Amino acid sequence: MLNITPRLIQFVTQHPRAWELHHTYATLIAQYGGLADALGLLPHLLKVDELTQECLLLPIAAHGDTAVAQWLVEHCLAGVSPKPGITSEVLWALGFLGYEPAEALLIEHLTQDKTADYYSLQAVCLGLLHFSCAAYQDVIRREVEACYGQNLFKEFVPALAYKTGAPDLLDGIYELGRTTASTDCNGGIFLGIALYGARDLFKSVLWDEYWEAGGYGTGTDRWAFVGTQILGLTLAELYQETFQHNVDYRLDIFHRLLAARLHWPLSPLHFVSPPNETCADLWLLLNRWSNPNQTQPDFLLRAEGELRDKLAQDLAALRSSLERETLAELLSLTDTPNST
Repeated sequence: MLNITPRLIQFVTQHPRAWELHHTYATLIAQYGGLADALGLLPHLLKVDELTQECLLLPIAAHGDTAVAQWLVEHCLAGVSPKPGITSEVLWALGFLGYEPAEALLIEHLTQDKTADYYSLQAVCLGLLHFSCAAYQDVIRREVEACYGQNLFKEFVPALAYKTGAPDLLDGIYELGRTTASTDCNGGIFLGIALYGARDLFKSVLWDEYWEAGGYGTGTDRWAFVGTQILGLTLAELYQETFQHNVDYRLDIFHRLLAARLHWPLSPLHFVSPPNETCADLWLLLNRWSNPNQTQPDFLLRAEGELRDKLAQDLAALRSSLERETLAELLSLTDTPNST
């Protein structure tokens, strides 16, 4: 067990509303911990509020095993839905853990639970992405096609389209995003295009102002960033493309992608490995000075006004992330003496 895991348990017990602190510690444990950490946190899942549950589920899902998944089903679900007081993120966690019996459960929740809210449907769809869904291709097609022509719909259902292997559904979700879909409801379309491996199409919608990939109020920026992870697109590659056309808009999109990278270092998809691009790599990329007499790095001189302020905030956040990343490497987050 990592030496910071008992510390997290202490924080969630003594400071139940310190959610940012909980999230920071839980993220580190998810990145560097193991099964012992997941098992140590599991009993506390039922003792905290839903926001803290979401934090604890990060390392529990990252390092849990079949027994952990079975425990979640037994203690957290009533039928196909979370029990009262249990976060819907438990549905995502079952998929992330690869717990095969959950596949049918999640499909039933998606198609039969008429009381399901936005967050539970998001968790269900993200969870289903971890299974083959081979037996449910017709079901998925019906769900995807039910989104066509709509302004608002089950936002993450289009992400499941690739599970059918049908190229016409790629065309369908692209047309949905290009025509009727609200930009408040297109995160699943970004994921779906990326999951099809349509790299050029993904980049075309990423840079297209109509799609509003940088929408942070609706979370589109996060799902656009996850799409870049799926496709293996690095921020360094995208940074070079910002200067090819419509520079101010593209720099704003880059700002949102970088912010997403720093705030959500973990991918919500177990099968996606983020690009091998450290905070140190990004710091070197964005702190180039073409002239020693400049007062700011090239990155900031490319923008003006409010956008420049945003990019300056990105650099400050990047520095903080760089310090945490370096400290984690230095200390190696060593085990406690009584670790198992």
